[in-house]
Amino acid sequence: GHWRVMNGVIHVVDSMEGLDNLAFEGEACAGTSSREFVRNWTPEDVADFFDGAWRTNRSLEAGRRLFTELGCIQCHRYSDDGDSRNIELAAIGTKYRGAELLSHILEPSKAILEGYENTLFAYDDRRPVIGRVVREDEETAWVNQTLQDPDDIVEVKKAEVVERKKLELSPMPTGLLVTLTRDEILDLVHFLESQTR
Repeated sequence: GHWRVMNGVIHVVDSMEGLDNLAFEGEACAGTSSREFVRNWTPEDVADFFDGAWRTNRSLEAGRRLFTELGCIQCHRYSDDGDSRNIELAAIGTKYRGAELLSHILEPSKAILEGYENTLFAYDDRRPVIGRVVREDEETAWVNQTLQDPDDIVEVKKAEVVERKKLELSPMPTGLLVTLTRDEILDLVHFLESQTR
């Protein structure tokens, strides 16, 4: 069958207590594509991907195309591509390489970049606000609720909030590679490794 790879609004919470009326809404974004399901890749599945000369015959162009096709460009930026407010990946290749880089794609919550965590702002009388704090002062926090839309900003009045909590799960979804073959995964990793400036 076919899997529809979609980006949408994902609310991540530690428990559903007090969130009975929270609505979860998905939305298709540019970069959405139909691809064949290949495998729900796990760290164990890819453990031997990097044995030997895995970079031989890799395609930077194919990796770059996959980065866009999978929708990574919606939340990330490299070089001059992507929204300037997105998470910059221009030097990701100097931080992570090979198997370690892939492990962060498979398990995004392994290490969340400081400043890009999701925060939950809970109220007594209405739905919580969940997203990344992009700016704040003593009275107000401006929260981006949707990574794919940097303009989706909500003002949170701190005096009205009954609880504020950083969430330990990354806003980056898992399962991004389920439609990729081994060679495509390696092309994508090779492309990301090439981002060193």
